Amino acid sequence: MESEKVTRTISAASGEEITIEINEYETVEMEWNGVTYTLYQGKPRPAPEASEEKPAPVAKPKPAPAPRPVSAPVAAPAAPKRIMPKRAPGSRANVKVKKGTGPKKALFADDGQHSIHTLSFEEKLAIIPKDTKKLYNDLSDYLITAYGCSHRTSFAMDGYRIGRELLIALSLGGEHIRVNGAIEPKFYKDSKMPVNSDKDVKHYADVPSYMKVGSEKTFKQALRFIDDVMKKHGVKKLVK
Repeated sequence: MESEKVTRTISAASGEEITIEINEYETVEMEWNGVTYTLYQGKPRPAPEASEEKPAPVAKPKPAPAPRPVSAPVAAPAAPKRIMPKRAPGSRANVKVKKGTGPKKALFADDGQHSIHTLSFEEKLAIIPKDTKKLYNDLSDYLITAYGCSHRTSFAMDGYRIGRELLIALSLGGEHIRVNGAIEPKFYKDSKMPVNSDKDVKHYADVPSYMKVGSEKTFKQALRFIDDVMKKHGVKKLVK
């Protein structure tokens, strides 16, 4: 705050009166003949008022950034549908398979070009009736468990071996199983067992005798047939 100006009349050392305008807080001095005279003594200045210091502004914390929206995973494009080429009329894929499993309903339609013989062993195994498949599984288990045979399927049959020698071959007909064995058909010349000859078929040269299995009765006969083949080749039964 600025002080007001005041007018003062002071007496100089020479006796003269001097009118001056001064600040009320100023002091007027005059030097006369080497002596300094105080003509007017100003008021002492008041102590300065304490200024109110404003507190330093507090920095406001910055707001946390908003979380980014999680985008839904993009589904992979569907694989293009595979279009299988059409087979030629004479190919195996055109064999018609009927669903009927009764003895009077053929499993395979034979149109002169296609028949059961155009299917592989694995394809036949997949569509034979459940009863026939059970007979096949039981025969296979008997050969493996009782005699320790190894086996491998080919296009036409399932071959069972001891070492490298093929002794039994299982193949599939319409609704029956063919059991071929490495034994001569003449062995059963006077037997009541329904054993037939495949000697003229080159494919079965190693297993020239066979019988058809399609019932519990012929299944039991097939087990005897297998035992005869193994006995002829000196293969002992592992389990009885």
